[in-house]
Amino acid sequence: MNAPPTFESFLLFEGEKKITFEKDLKV
Repeated sequence: MNAPPTFESFLLFEGEKKITFEKDLKV
């Protein structure tokens, strides 16, 4: 059984948010 695409998109979105957040902290 594959995970629904929404779940994968959510994980990618959370990952990008974290990366953006860390970049903001460095600035």
